[in-house]
Amino acid sequence: MSNTQQEAVSKKATVFALMVCVLLLLPVLAYRMGLDQGVFAYIGSRMLDGQLPYRDTWDHAFPGVMLIHAVEMLLFGKQVYMFRLFDLLWQLATVWFVFRISTRLAGWPAALLAAGVYCL
Repeated sequence: MSNTQQEAVSKKATVFALMVCVLLLLPVLAYRMGLDQGVFAYIGSRMLDGQLPYRDTWDHAFPGVMLIHAVEMLLFGKQVYMFRLFDLLWQLATVWFVFRISTRLAGWPAALLAAGVYCL
């Protein structure tokens, strides 16, 4: 198989893996916000209002998580559905990385398996 044919197969396999993972991860959109996500969202919201984590609000978690939630709210709004949609997009980006790394290490059939197992 030529290099261009391999790239075409790899692109098709990538799209297939992402589509399968969308189907596997779709139930995430129906999940409620958990306790941790609520705390992170609250602190992220306070950060958007100019307050600082650990000074004005407190949680023991790394501030990067709170910053991610603040950016989510800044970009997409403050609905629970938005947090779940962002989570789905984040998971798909991770699947893409898992698939690409696995493809280079073991070929696209193994990469499909790795992406599917990650989604479960």
